[in-house]
Amino acid sequence: MLNMHRMEREGKAEGMCRLHSYLLKEFSFFYLKVRLMTQKDIMHAF
Repeated sequence: MLNMHRMEREGKAEGMCRLHSYLLKEFSFFYLKVRLMTQKDIMHAF
């Protein structure tokens, strides 16, 4: 019973870790896109 609980907790931690890395990937992609867009706008401005 106790072992089961520990496994469940570790599973949750792993799930959170996976979710976190996924969000990080999505955010960095979005950030790069925005930066590229703003850089293009700056180039056009000059």
